[in-house]
Amino acid sequence: MGNGFPLQRTNPCFDMTQREKEVTIFLCGDVMTGRGIGLIRGKPVIYGCGDFINDYEGISGNEEYRSDLGLMYFVSLNASDGTLAKLIMAPTKIKKFRVNKASEEDAEHLLGVLNREGQKLGTHFILRSDGFLELASD
Repeated sequence: MGNGFPLQRTNPCFDMTQREKEVTIFLCGDVMTGRGIGLIRGKPVIYGCGDFINDYEGISGNEEYRSDLGLMYFVSLNASDGTLAKLIMAPTKIKKFRVNKASEEDAEHLLGVLNREGQKLGTHFILRSDGFLELASD
């Protein structure tokens, strides 16, 4: 389950055997909030990276899913083979249809979601002192 929503095994991102050699970054954006990040042969698979900004503000009933929170992704790749060198994310919060820096509490919430989902995907994240999240190089 990702940020309250179950991961769908019918998602095209799960059928990657034909594309692994051709694609460097897999973006699976079927929901608006981060749902986990995995690696396939050193290439990042980012689940739930939907809209950067959405129009869900003010819609009640699903507040626990935190659709007001998001991530800006900064990906560094190895030039030789396209594998991931570093992944840093800036936690964001939408308010009045503007993207703002998320509070430390909101960044910790996103960290918890990424690490919970990362257990299934074999990844772990840290919250850096500058407020950014980073894929740990365990």
